[in-house]
This record gives sequence, structure tokens and C-alpha cells, in this order.
Amino acid sequence: MDQSLNPITKSVFNDLLETQIRLREEAEGRWQAARRFILEVTGYVASEWLFEKQTSGTDLDRIPLETLISVVRENIPRLVAQTASAPVQVADPDLRKKYQRLEEKFRQAEVLIANLQGENRNLADLARQQNEREQKNKSTQTQASETVPVPDLSILPDFYVEWTREKFFKRESYTLCLMGETGLARAPKVKEAIVEYFQMGDRSKSAEDTVKSLLKKGFVTDHSTEGGLRGRPPDVLELTLLGQVAYLFLTGKKPVESEFAIKKEHKTDAHTRLNLSAQDWLVKAGYEILEHAPAIQTAGYIFNPDMVVSRNNKTLYIEVERESSKGHQDRDAKWRNFFHFTDGQMYIFCENLKAQRTIIREVNSALTKDLERAHIHICNLSEIDDQYLEQTGDVWTSIRPDA
Repeated sequence: MDQSLNPITKSVFNDLLETQIRLREEAEGRWQAARRFILEVTGYVASEWLFEKQTSGTDLDRIPLETLISVVRENIPRLVAQTASAPVQVADPDLRKKYQRLEEKFRQAEVLIANLQGENRNLADLARQQNEREQKNKSTQTQASETVPVPDLSILPDFYVEWTREKFFKRESYTLCLMGETGLARAPKVKEAIVEYFQMGDRSKSAEDTVKSLLKKGFVTDHSTEGGLRGRPPDVLELTLLGQVAYLFLTGKKPVESEFAIKKEHKTDAHTRLNLSAQDWLVKAGYEILEHAPAIQTAGYIFNPDMVVSRNNKTLYIEVERESSKGHQDRDAKWRNFFHFTDGQMYIFCENLKAQRTIIREVNSALTKDLERAHIHICNLSEIDDQYLEQTGDVWTSIRPDA
């Protein structure tokens, strides 16, 4: 398949393709079983004809199924008539019953063949569609990178059919759709959405049970972050390949990228989660997220903010800081670069009050004489809430020199 397809698309499609190959193999197995049965019936009712074909060197497996069916149809009525008119032989008193059972089996075989012929046509159409998609991928690389190959969704895998019949399918399918449509990965946020959508009580464990069930089924996987705002770190949920396949069957489209995919742009799981929390508040306040962690080359240094956002046609550069040791980073250079690139407009999210105090101390030490020209906006994530945002219209809990 074309290498321009992104990993998620490849994974989802490969899993679907494996499912359809299995279904095709099962259908072909049933087809071959039916063909062997018809060949056996032919041996009963037209043994001379079959013997003649065999002695002439004809490969019996290459005789068209339509030919076998035609021969059986011609001979069964003749044999039944002979059985009805001829006296029953003592050597075989059940001859008439034998041919009657044979005739009934043949009728059943005809029904089976009709079903298998329809299934075979469907599989042939699927193979043709797949071949057309592969040819399209090879001929148009750009288009292939944007197009998700979607198979015939009328062929449902067994695991999906069984899942749709389960008691809590509605809750679980809602959760998969939520994650697939939004990329939401933080378990607390996922559970909050489940509780709100299904109007569950505060003490209900149904949201937790829904997530556990999806984990047990293998539709999602969880990761634990290292650190957090307060208390035990929450889990991070992501759709597995099986979950992506289930989402595709639910919606007919591929899932969006997980929000936690931004980790590749940030330092740790905990820092990623903090960036997502900052992003939530920025979006609530009407900011548009333009980019995560760009590396901007300047004349004398590389400026690498955690986020670039925009509101009212104004672009802001954001740093997100945890309460943790910074190791051997050159913190003075970091804040001086931030100051010079943004002309003193510094926007910073802090994990809590302790982190805020540390940042203020670092910025004061780094800027020295330039500090008077700095406009520093800080959002303390442990203090902001919906009420504060509603009252102020923004997320900044501390502003220098205005406050």
C-alpha cells in the first residue's frame, strides 16, 4: 500500500482487511464444501456420466458447478420415477427412501448454492473495489494520503455483531464515537461526558464501568501519566486497532487523531496533560489553537513555545510550566528568548501556586533591566474555574504590570 497513508489509516485498514480476508476464506470454504456435496450427489444419481468423465481424463474439480447441477436435475426425476414403478429389491429395501432423502438433500444444496453464489458475488465486488482503491492510491499519491479506504461495511465481523446485542452497547458505542470524533483521551473528561450525556447521578459508577468494559473488550487502552495537577494522575485512553475498526463500522469514517498525540511535541506525559488542560481553557475563552511546540528559527536562537494561539486576530505564544525540577536547562536563556521574540508579551500557564512563584522568580532573574518592559500574563490552573472565566472573559489570573 502507498507509504503516504498515515499510520492510523494504515492500521485501521489493515485490521479491516484481515477481517474481510477471514470472512472471504470462510465463505470460500463453505463454497468448496457445497461443491463437494454436489459432486457426491452427482456420483449417486449419474454415476455412469461421472465415470465417463473421469476415465476420459477430465479433472472432476474443474467441472463447472453449473454443469453438475444440470446433470443432477436431469437424473433425479428419472431415478425417482424408476424407483416408484420398479419393485423394491430385497437386497436394498430402503432404495426408495434413499433416493427421496437424496432428492431432499439436493433441494437443500440448491438453496445453499444460491446463498453462496450471492455471497461470492459480494466478495468479488469487494475485491474489485479494493483493487480499484489500490490502483487509485498508486496513481495519485496526494489523494491517497487524504482518502481512507472504506470496505463494504455490510460485511460485519462477528465481534461487532455480538457487541451490538449486548446490554450496554449504547453507552459503549457512544463512548467510542466520542473518542473517535473528538480525539478525547483523558479518562476523567471521557467519564464526565458519559455522565452528562446519560444524565447519571453523582454516585453512579456506570461511567467507570463503561470504560472498564471497553478496556476489557480491547477497544481502548489506557496509560497512566506521571504527575498531575493534584492527587492521583488520571488515565489516558486511546482507541486500539480493534476500537478504530469498531468506530469505522459505527460511523463509516476513520477516527480523528488522539489528543494525546501531541505528546511527541512535549516533554513528558504529565507535561502533555498540562498542555491539554491549558488548551481546554484557551478554547473555552475563545482562542484558536494554531500549533503545538513549533521550533522557530531566529537569527541567534531557536524559539520553542509550547503553543501558538490566536484570538481577535492577535497571535499569542504560550509556555506551560509544571511544578518540577528543570534539570540542567538554561532557564535564563529560555525566558530571555521568550521576551525578545514576543517583544515582551509573555503568556504562561502554571500548574499551581508553587509553580507560579518559581516562574516569577526565574523571569525576574532572567530579564533584570528588561523586566519593566515585560507584560506577563499568567494562568494558575489550580485557581481558574468557569465562574472566573465568565466574570473576566479571559483565563489570565495574574497580569503584570496591570496587577
